[in-house]
Amino acid sequence: MINIASFFKQKVIEETSSSVNGRIQVVNFLGEPRIIVSGLLQSGGLLEVIWGKVIKKIIGWPDFSAKSCLILGLGGGTLANLINQSFPEVKITGVEIDPEIIRLAKKYFGVNKISNLKIINTDAIKFINQEKSPEKFDLIFVDLYLGDKIPSKTETAIFMSNLKKLLSKSGIIVFNRLFYEQHKKGTEKFVKQLGYYFSNIELVRVHSNLLVFGSLSYKKTRASS
Repeated sequence: MINIASFFKQKVIEETSSSVNGRIQVVNFLGEPRIIVSGLLQSGGLLEVIWGKVIKKIIGWPDFSAKSCLILGLGGGTLANLINQSFPEVKITGVEIDPEIIRLAKKYFGVNKISNLKIINTDAIKFINQEKSPEKFDLIFVDLYLGDKIPSKTETAIFMSNLKKLLSKSGIIVFNRLFYEQHKKGTEKFVKQLGYYFSNIELVRVHSNLLVFGSLSYKKTRASS
């Protein structure tokens, strides 16, 4: 028997800190672990809903197939796990700047058990701007936050141009942006700028987030809301 009151109560099961994210908590909520940084959820729960809708949309695209995927901002591994479940043959590269987040992702979310996931502990901005590999990715997910702030360098022309070079001709790129209160204006400006680099921009609103889809040549589908 489960004590209902204690089941719904958020309980801290580990607390740590890093030079990148500062205070990091792992809490047990609704019987499952969650990573919280600066008061924002970094794994599980609502993120599963957000990324689950993205994956569902991608699966629904006719004639789209993926062999490789790049995740910028691996976090607790929620997205990596969903991709692995939906596209078990896809090779995933996950870039995460914070080694402490990687440790927690392995300890509580089993990302080390995803056999087709390669984890790279580095700054995603440096990874993109210095990447010389001829490898192209069919799926690129950009989820780069420090707390609720997006590093300004991820919106520069050089970063976007280099992202574009890494996307395969028929590939899809998805940006996760906060879209409420003080974040709305910046996200709206970002969406306008994105059209200079990627075509067929589509927007999907999920709770307080806006998912921005872009491609190079993939046929545009009906807009979602």
